[in-house]
Amino acid sequence: MDIRRTVLLADANEEFRGMLRNVIDGTDGFTVAGSTGDGAEALRLCNELHPDLVLMDVVLPGLDGFALMKRMGLQEAGTPKVIVLSRVASSHVVSYAFSLGADYYLIKPVHL
Repeated sequence: MDIRRTVLLADANEEFRGMLRNVIDGTDGFTVAGSTGDGAEALRLCNELHPDLVLMDVVLPGLDGFALMKRMGLQEAGTPKVIVLSRVASSHVVSYAFSLGADYYLIKPVHL
């Protein structure tokens, strides 16, 4: 039986999302369930698809990553794990992301 964890990609850079998709879909344990460059669309997809993991940037049009994390209610049971991938790297921003429920914060460029 093929059991894969589902991933939602939310990053304004379409090329970066494509690279992430290729890496993730090349694994045995994960598959990309959705991909978007817009924060509001990411929230909609999160509510519709119920992914296990969200890989996201904090800089998103429509709804920034912080607002997205707030609306996802990450402290509630059953919400996805969140890994932030961003060029924004000040200690204040990273701490704030963790306070909103981010599980990891990786600083771009991330070598895939």
